[in-house]
Amino acid sequence: MKMEQPKFIKDFSKQESSEERTRLAQEIREKRTKYFDDKKSIEAKEQEKDETVKQLELLKSQIETYNDASFFVKIKDFFAIKKIEREFQSELGKQTSIEEELDKSITGRQDLDETKTMVASFYTNEKKKWAESPYSKEDIAQNFTEEHLSSLDLEDYIALLRRFPGEMVTHVTRQGLRDHYAMREHTAGYGEFQNAFKDIANDGRLRSPLGVKLASLEKNAAIAKYLNLDNVPEKEMALQELDHEYDIKEYSNKSAIHVAAEEVANAYYGSENGNEIFFAYPSAHIASQHYFSGQLEKSGNTWYNDQYLYTMDDKGLDINAGLVFIPERAKVDPRTGSQYEMGRDGKPVVNEELFYSLSNLLEDRDFTNWVKENNALETIARGTEEQKKRLEEKFRRQYLSYTDEMRGIIFNYNFLRQAIINEYEFSEIDKKRQEGIYDDSSIRHRQSMHFFLEHDLLMKTNQMFKKAENTITSKEYWEKYFAENPNKKPSKIIYYSGDPTKAMDDFKKKNGITKNYQEENFGFNENSTEINSPQIAAGMDRFKSIAKEVINDYYKNNQ
Repeated sequence: MKMEQPKFIKDFSKQESSEERTRLAQEIREKRTKYFDDKKSIEAKEQEKDETVKQLELLKSQIETYNDASFFVKIKDFFAIKKIEREFQSELGKQTSIEEELDKSITGRQDLDETKTMVASFYTNEKKKWAESPYSKEDIAQNFTEEHLSSLDLEDYIALLRRFPGEMVTHVTRQGLRDHYAMREHTAGYGEFQNAFKDIANDGRLRSPLGVKLASLEKNAAIAKYLNLDNVPEKEMALQELDHEYDIKEYSNKSAIHVAAEEVANAYYGSENGNEIFFAYPSAHIASQHYFSGQLEKSGNTWYNDQYLYTMDDKGLDINAGLVFIPERAKVDPRTGSQYEMGRDGKPVVNEELFYSLSNLLEDRDFTNWVKENNALETIARGTEEQKKRLEEKFRRQYLSYTDEMRGIIFNYNFLRQAIINEYEFSEIDKKRQEGIYDDSSIRHRQSMHFFLEHDLLMKTNQMFKKAENTITSKEYWEKYFAENPNKKPSKIIYYSGDPTKAMDDFKKKNGITKNYQEENFGFNENSTEINSPQIAAGMDRFKSIAKEVINDYYKNNQ
C-alpha cells in the first residue's frame, strides 16, 4: 500500500474518525520523539565505535610487528608488548559493549518503522469505512468533478468509486480498420483505417464530432469543410442551408458525445473485432457535471443504447477523468497496431483468393444442392460428432480443391445456418437463380453475390481482409507508442482480453465497484434534457453564429 493517501480519504478521516486520528498522531509523535532522542545517543556511540576500531587496528599492527621481530627484540620489548595486548583486549571488549548497545537501539528504529505500518493500517480501515458509507447528491457533485477525477491515479480512482454507484458509460473508438458493422444504416468507414484513439490521446479530450471541428487550430477551415462550402456556389445558398438543414435534431446529434450505458457498443460503432479500444466514464460523473439526453444506468438492446451527452462550450471530456481499456493480446502489425495487413496506399489487403473461391463455390449449383440433399444444416446443427465428421469427409472428397480455410468457413455452423439456408440475401439470390430470374453471369446476380459474400459471410466470419504477419501483441505496441510519446499516455489504462463489455464488468467486480444507482439520473434530474431543450437550442444558436461568420469570411475571400 502506498504511503501517500488521496485528499478525499484524508478529508473523510478528519470528519469521520477525528478521535482515532488524534490518538494515532499522539502515538506516532511519542515514537518519533523517542527515536530521535535515541538517535543522538546512537550517533555518539557510532563515533565512539569508530575510534575504538581505529585504536584496535593500531594495536593489532603493533602486535603483528612484534611477532615478526627477531628473538632478541622480542626479549627486549616483552613487557611493552604484554601491555599492548592488554590494551587490545580492553578495546576489543569496549567494541563488543558498544555493539551490544547499538543492537538494542534497533528497537527504536523498529518503532519508527512501526509508525508507517500504523498509518497504513489506519488508512486501510478508513478506505473500508469510506466504501461502506452512505453518500448524498452533494457528495457525488463534489467528488466527480473532471478536475478531481483527472488528478487521481488508478488505485485512488478505484478507491473513490467503491463508495458510489458503479454504473459507467462507454465510448468505443475507431482505432484501426473498421472490419464490421451491425446495421446497414451505419456502414460509414467500413474497410477504412483510422487513428481515432491516437487523435483523441493527442488532443487529451474526447469530443463530439462538432467539438472536434471547433477545437481545430484551423477552426474556420474545419467548419467550412463541415458545412461543405466548397460545393455551395453562393453565400445566400449556404446561409439558407445552414438554417434549414442544420436544425436542432442535426445539431444535437453532431454536438453530442455518443455513449452506451453499462455496455460497449463495439458491434455498432467499433473498429476491429478483438482489438477494440474504448473509454469508460462513471455515470455519476456524467449525470452530475453535464447535460445529457437518455439514460445512464442500464444496458440492453444496444441498438437503442445510444445516449447523448453535451459538454460546456463543446470542450469534451478529459481522457484522464475516465478509464481507457486497451486489448492486451491482439496480434497486431508493429507499424500500425492493426490486426490487418495494409498496402502501400494505406488500404487493407482484401483476401481475394478466398473471396473468389467462395464465390465460385456458392455459385456451384451442385454444391448448394449437395448441402440441401445431405441435410448439411441439420447434421451440423444437431448431429453427433461422428455424423459431422462423415459429412465433412464427404465434402472433402467431392471438393478437394478447396482450402482448409474455406472448409473451416463452410463447416462453421453459424455460417451454414445463416448464410446458406436461412440468410435472406442468399436465399433470395438462390431462389431467383433457380427460377431463372437471375442468370449466373448477370450483373445483378454478380452484384448481389458480391455483397452477400463481403457483408454477410466474410465480414461475419472475420475473413474479408488479410491478417498481418510478423505480429506483436497489442500491449507491446501501445507500451512502445506511449514510451515514445509519454505526453499522449492516458493516466488510467486497463489492458484487457476477451469481450469488451465483459472486461469492463469483470474490472468492476474485481475491484469492488459493485454499488448500483438508487435514484433515477443519480438525483440530477436537472441535467437530464431533451433534444429540443433550451440548453441545446442555446448551443445551436452559438454554433450558427460562428458558422455565419465563417460563411461570410469564406465567400468574401473566395469571390
